[in-house]
Amino acid sequence: MQALCSQAVGMQINLDVPEINSSAIILAKRHGLTEVFGCARMYYGTAPKVDWNKIFGITTFELG
Repeated sequence: MQALCSQAVGMQINLDVPEINSSAIILAKRHGLTEVFGCARMYYGTAPKVDWNKIFGITTFELG
């Protein structure tokens, strides 16, 4: 996160942080990021088993 921010001085940074990962929320707030919009994750059938503690951001909404 520090490396990203150091390369994006004066630029907007967008990060899709999963609400379920409290560490990711804390990290985003520590860097002054604020929520712009919310996104619902929906699954057909059972949601996949994912270790949300290892996911701090989603790279794209187009994959799925």
